Parts: sequence; structure tokens; C-alpha cells
Amino acid sequence: MTSNDKPKKTGMLVVGLGGNNGVTLLAGHIANSKSLSWETQTGRNAANWYGCITQLEPRGEHGGVGFKGRYDLADATTEMAVGGWDIRSTPLGDALYESRVLDYDLVRQVREEMNGMEIMKGVYDASFVGESQHETATHVVSDAGDWKSKVEKLREDIRSFRKNEGVDGHITVIWSASVERLADVEYEGADALLNAIDSNAKDDISPSILYAVASALEGCSFVNGGSQNTLSS
Repeated sequence: MTSNDKPKKTGMLVVGLGGNNGVTLLAGHIANSKSLSWETQTGRNAANWYGCITQLEPRGEHGGVGFKGRYDLADATTEMAVGGWDIRSTPLGDALYESRVLDYDLVRQVREEMNGMEIMKGVYDASFVGESQHETATHVVSDAGDWKSKVEKLREDIRSFRKNEGVDGHITVIWSASVERLADVEYEGADALLNAIDSNAKDDISPSILYAVASALEGCSFVNGGSQNTLSS
């Protein structure tokens, strides 16, 4: 393999980074990057990539589900950056501790590093989430009032992440925030949606739609981890 063939550094941006999914993903990435181990109630565990098919070696007669070595994929240990947005400002390490998902001995090893990581301000619309989310939604984009400005702010965030983290490969944006109510809107195609955003139409456009549009315009994949109808029409 020549230097030109070397897998590029990839990126993952999580919407709702401070939620349980985001902080446990981030903790797992740090644990694998640093080859951490920790005590549990049943013994000592060491970080591994179990469940991550791109990082597992092929197994069994037919290779199983492991893709590592079969395809020219980046090594997530050293060639992937993780970041994201959240509408809450709780430091990520503290959010991991409060989630009570992972063993404390692992949490204490990654908490300080995670607390020092940036959380980008999230796009927020109170009408799309339950009332229980309203009080803690203090870390939000407030200087971009119309649809177009919000999309541009998200695009700027993606570009800044790419530059600051040295990502020269593909970025995947994952919606892992709270499930939104269904958006009461349909579009015939991309042009109709973009025209509605550019004209700041009074359409029922959800935050997840804005993240999806910003991702597409920046050449990123967008994975909808919620059950709302983000761009389903």
C-alpha cells in the first residue's frame, strides 16, 4: 500500500451527543484508542470493537461479519474523529456519569477528557419535542433566526469539525437526539425543499430536516436514528 492509498481520516458527528447513545459511543472510542481496561462486578474487562463490523477481523470459514482487512477501511482507533451537537450544555463526562450505563471504573478514566470536549450548539424547536426537554434546552443556536441561517450555521459547524480534526475522508452525521413529532410537510424533491428553506417559508420544517439538508450540502451521509419522518417524502 502506497502513501496515496492510505485510508483517510473519517468523522462522525452525533446530533444529541450528550445523550446516552452519544456519550457511551464516545467513551467506547476513547477506551479503544487508549486500550483501557477496567474492573466490573464479574472481573476485569478490556476495550474491544465487538459489535463494530468495520473494525472486526473476519471470522469463520466464510469470514463472518468482520470487514477489517477485507476492505480498505479506516482504523477507528487512530483514523476517526467524533464530535457533535446538543441542546444541553452538560459536560460530556458528567453526562456519561449521570447516565449510569457504563461501569464506574471506566467512567472515571474517561470523564475528565470527555468533559474537555466541545459540544456544538444545537438547532432547537420546542414544538417538535416533549415538554420535559424544554427547561434544559439552554445550549441552542440563537443567532440564526430563519431556516437558511440555521442550515448555514450547521454547515459551518461541519466545516470547522473537518478542519479542526484533520478529517480528510467521509463524515457521517447521526441523528441520536429525542424523537420528534411528525413534520406536517411534504416536498416533491430537493429543489422544493431548498426553495422553502431559502424563502423562510412558514412550513413545518423540523430540526432533523435542517441537519439532514446541511449534511447533504456538505457531502456527508445522514443517518436518521429516530422514528420521525425526516425527508421521507
